[in-house]
Amino acid sequence: SAEGNRSYLSKYYGKGGKLLGERTLLPNGYYKGVEVFYYYNPMSVRDINYYPFGQLLTSSVYYTNGQVREKVEKEPTWSKTFYTPSGKLLGKIAYEIERDRLKPMNGTEFVFAYAKRNERQDLIRNSRTYKDGVLTAEKIYHDNGELKSETSYKNGTRTFQVSYTAEGEELARMVYKDY
Repeated sequence: SAEGNRSYLSKYYGKGGKLLGERTLLPNGYYKGVEVFYYYNPMSVRDINYYPFGQLLTSSVYYTNGQVREKVEKEPTWSKTFYTPSGKLLGKIAYEIERDRLKPMNGTEFVFAYAKRNERQDLIRNSRTYKDGVLTAEKIYHDNGELKSETSYKNGTRTFQVSYTAEGEELARMVYKDY
């Protein structure tokens, strides 16, 4: 915390002592910069949180095996690339900054299930695909990783949905007209 007008600086390091980033505590109590959290035993990077505007904007996330799961890039624009534990590419999403928040623009964004220490970290909860900032498709998954539903959108409006059982069998199809 800040005392008076003083701000504190934290520096974070990775393998071989490489500087991963710095985080400054601002007078208003918010952070600016980069904050890193680690796995212990063996010690490795777990999350790299980005605070360019004083509040958390996004995070790079790593699997316990050291493979990046969600890799943030800032140049040429903010984007995130998603990977499996073996390093296979799942997809990528490009963002625009809108009112100090990331707005999905083009590509596919993945949301993973929250995993405790020894649980699966690769379980995808859902994925959303965007074109020019408009949602075009969404997939939702069962707890066992099987596809639960896939939905198509046109001009941001739902047009078609297929639902599946936890065993992967088609359950229902729905065509939407005028939502």
